[in-house]
Amino acid sequence: MIDIYIQSINADLDNAENFWQDNDAYHNYTYAFNPWSLGVVTFDGVDKDGWPYDIGDYDSYGIADVLTSKPINLLGQTDVYLTFIYQAKGFGDAPEPEDSLLLEFWSTTEEKWISPTEWEGGLPEFISENTWDTAHVFIRPGLLTNGFKFRFKNYASLSGSLDHWHIDYVSLKADRVSEAEDFSDLAISYPVNSLLKDYTSVPWDHYKNTIGSEKMLEKAGLDVYNSDATNTIFAPGKYSVKYEGVLQGGSPFNIVNTGIPEPNYIVGINNCLFNVASEYSYDQGLGGDRASFDVQVNIASAVAGENVIRENDTTSFTQRFSNYYAYDDGSAEAAYGVLDNNTQLAYKFEAYEAGLLTGLLMHFVPTIDDLSGEIFLLTVWADDGGEPGEIIYQDDFFNTHSPEYSGAPNGYKYYTFTDDVYLPVDKIFYVGWENIDEKNLHIGLDWNNKNADKIFWSADGDNWLNSLFDAIEGITEAFDVQLYDLSGRLVLTAENENQINIADFNNGVYLVQIRNSFDEIIQTTKLIKN
Repeated sequence: MIDIYIQSINADLDNAENFWQDNDAYHNYTYAFNPWSLGVVTFDGVDKDGWPYDIGDYDSYGIADVLTSKPINLLGQTDVYLTFIYQAKGFGDAPEPEDSLLLEFWSTTEEKWISPTEWEGGLPEFISENTWDTAHVFIRPGLLTNGFKFRFKNYASLSGSLDHWHIDYVSLKADRVSEAEDFSDLAISYPVNSLLKDYTSVPWDHYKNTIGSEKMLEKAGLDVYNSDATNTIFAPGKYSVKYEGVLQGGSPFNIVNTGIPEPNYIVGINNCLFNVASEYSYDQGLGGDRASFDVQVNIASAVAGENVIRENDTTSFTQRFSNYYAYDDGSAEAAYGVLDNNTQLAYKFEAYEAGLLTGLLMHFVPTIDDLSGEIFLLTVWADDGGEPGEIIYQDDFFNTHSPEYSGAPNGYKYYTFTDDVYLPVDKIFYVGWENIDEKNLHIGLDWNNKNADKIFWSADGDNWLNSLFDAIEGITEAFDVQLYDLSGRLVLTAENENQINIADFNNGVYLVQIRNSFDEIIQTTKLIKN
C-alpha cells in the first residue's frame, strides 16, 4: 500500500484520490519480500507497459522509472518530514553497485529539482537485499512553499526488468518528531489468490464433476505484518465468499490466528493459517458453463491504536471457473527458459478429468533482446510415470510458433495447435516446447506460487530432469561450466572442476551450460536456488 498521509497540510490537488502525476513505476502486490503491507511500488528497467526502455542494448543504462507527486501547498507549515520504507531486490533482480534509488524535492524558488543533503543525493550506497529500511527526511524550511513536489527515480539497466527497488508507506506529515516513530500498523502482506489446491483457476465443468471439498485447500496461508513496537492483540478475522453478491455456504467464517502463539500478532511477519475445506467448498449447482466467486479475507486487531491503517487489513480476489487450468497468480517476477537447440521444456498438469486441449496461454517476458523473431515447436507430451513421455502433438517445421509480447505487464497470448485441432489428453499431460535455436526465450516465472516440481527439461527428449539443488556436482574434469542469470549475464565460469558450490549466490533461477574441451555445449540445464 502506498499513500501520502496529510496532517494539517492543504493539498493543492485536482483529484484528492490520486497524489501522483505519472505512473512509470509499477504498483504491484508480489515483487517485494515480506512486505509490510498490501502493495508496493517497484522501480526497474521497464516502462508502464512492461516493455524495456532500451531493449536490445545490454549496456544501456540511465534513469528508468520516475514517480512524482502532484504539487502540495506547504506554506505556513513547520517540522515537515517525508517518511517511507524501501527494499532492494525482493523477488526481482538485485541492483548492482552502480544502481541507485534517488529522492528529489522540487524547489519553487529555484525552479529545479534538488537532492536532500541528508542523503548526499540518494539512498545509502549499500543496503542488504530483501531488508526493509526506513527513510525519514526533513523538508528544510526553504522548500515549504505552495507547489512543493517530491519524486523518486532510479538508475538501472534499461534493457529489461532488472535492478529492482520497492517502496511503501510514503508519508508526508507536519509537526513530526526528528526521528520516525513506529508505523503502528497491522496489515496483510500478500494477497490470497485461491482457495483451491494447486490451481488458481480450473474449468467449471471439471470442478462440478468432483467431490468439491477434496479440491479445496485444507488450510489457506495468510501473511500478516505487524509494524507496531510491541506484539498486537488480535480479534478474529473473517473470510467470506459471494456469488453474484450473495453470501455463500454460511460465510463469513472466523479466521483464528493459529500460526503464532495466541493472542498476539508478533512484531514482524506472521505466517498464519485458516481452515477452508472443513468449512466451505464452492457450490457446484451454480452457474452455467462458467462461474465466478468473490472472496474477501479480513484481519482485525482488538486495539485500534495498534492498527492505524484499516485499508490494508482486507484482500479480495475472484475465483474464476472458466475453461482453463492455471497455477499462477497472473504475475511474473522473473523469467527463464532453456538454452541450446533442440532442448525441451515441459510443464506438468494433472487435470480433474480427461478432456480436449485447445491451446495454451503463455506469457513471454521482453528482456535484453526482442525474441519475437525466434521460433519454437509447441509440444504436448503424455505422462510416463511422473515425467514427460510420448509426444502426442508437436508443430512441424512448416508451422512453428514464436514468442509474442502482449504489450501489457503480465499479459498472456493464446497459442493454438496446427489447424486449430482439439487435442484429446488424459488427466496427466505436459505442455511446452522444443527450442529450435539456442536462445533462452524468457517465459514468465511466478515466484510467489512455487511450482518448480512441475517443470521438466530435457536436452535430448529422452532423459528428463527436475531438480532443486545448491551445488553442481559430478562434472568431469575436462569439462567447463558457465552459469548465467536470467538476464543472460555470465555470473560464473569454472574450468576443470568436478564440484561447484553456489551456496553464496542469491536465490533465483540460473542457466547452466557444460562445455567440452572443444568448446562444444554438451549439456544445458536449469538450476533453481531457493
